[in-house]
Amino acid sequence: MIERNYVLKYLRKKQEIESGYTGNDLTEFSKKLGVTVRGLRKRLSNWINNDKEFKQLIYLGKEKPSITLSEFLEIEHKFVKNPIQVKKRYL
Repeated sequence: MIERNYVLKYLRKKQEIESGYTGNDLTEFSKKLGVTVRGLRKRLSNWINNDKEFKQLIYLGKEKPSITLSEFLEIEHKFVKNPIQVKKRYL
């Protein structure tokens, strides 16, 4: 059985440290719990639809983004400041 509070605690910790959780995090966590990834995702989907605490968590996608949020915001700020600058080095 997958314990709700244990999963919530794990995902909140991921959110604090990495600004959210990824699919890879769920894969690793399911191994730790001794359940299938599919089972964990199904239970998590149910909790997200019916539980306010799970709705607040952020899913980042299958893998961790290659840049941090602060790096993204810095790049975005530079583009807003000067939209015609050479963008090649940022890509």
